[in-house]
Amino acid sequence: CNLDCVYCRRHSAINPGDPEKAEPAYKDSFLSLDRIRETLDDALELMVEEVLLVGGGEPTIHPMFEQLVIEVKKRGLGLNFSTNGLVLKPKLVDLIIDNGVDNITISVSGVSFDSYKATHPMMSRKGYEKLYDNFKYLNYRRRKLIQETGKEFVKPFTIFLHVITSDNYQEVLDMAFTGIEYGFDTVWYKLVHPSPWSRHLCLSPEQAKQVREQFKVLRDYQDKLTIKIDDYMDEEINNLDSSGDWSGYFHSQRRCLVGWNFSYMDLSEDYSFCCGDKIVGEAKDVGSFEDFWRSEQYANYRSSARDINFGAKNKQLFKKT
Repeated sequence: CNLDCVYCRRHSAINPGDPEKAEPAYKDSFLSLDRIRETLDDALELMVEEVLLVGGGEPTIHPMFEQLVIEVKKRGLGLNFSTNGLVLKPKLVDLIIDNGVDNITISVSGVSFDSYKATHPMMSRKGYEKLYDNFKYLNYRRRKLIQETGKEFVKPFTIFLHVITSDNYQEVLDMAFTGIEYGFDTVWYKLVHPSPWSRHLCLSPEQAKQVREQFKVLRDYQDKLTIKIDDYMDEEINNLDSSGDWSGYFHSQRRCLVGWNFSYMDLSEDYSFCCGDKIVGEAKDVGSFEDFWRSEQYANYRSSARDINFGAKNKQLFKKT
């Protein structure tokens, strides 16, 4: 990755060695294009609709990222990728638009230099200003295409993502207004994921109260805004406890159904339910993505995640005797 988000489970400088932290050998490594092509061909056989590039690192710094975009789109697959936006220079933006990339989620987590710097310690003011110049060009290209085609909407759909922490909680309203200024379609808020090494980033009860108040303003004026306020945050903030944790409600009340419509493969080439790295299949044992998706092993894990809290930890349930 080319950034150091303090809350990142893989690349944060303040993570002292959590099991999810990237191993040194992985920090500057990439999935090979051949492996990606094989997985894309499996995806076609399985009638997959969309490929999501997310997690583990910054997709746009892959040395073959432009070719990867072309490989996905020439197969007729939807393409959605997450990025920190630093590499979204005009040349790459042009390729993204010309190839019909469907969705881009840009993770920013701050709309003032001070809050952005707190979340990304290595960032300079010049780098911060260049980031917003990238947003400006992306918005310009999309608006220009709308004028040229006469369409009401053109791809990519753009999401302005902010992880809310004790360093930026006061900017919730400004995040929405800045998203409007730079032409984003949706602003997506998420609470920081609590880990032992990042508890200080979680909201205090008073900070959480202020966030709820700002959200009420956004909800009251949603119909008058030209940006959609994603509702993902609602349950998180309403289930936030005094320790800063919010995830318990999801596992105890909603269960996890992601295994039926999603699977994640990272540099290890092992398979997870999601980018949370709950490994449910090792490539050396299950082979190709298609083999894994159709396997009895994954079917068992799907049921476990649906019926039991933190399903990927129930691996021992399926050991054959």
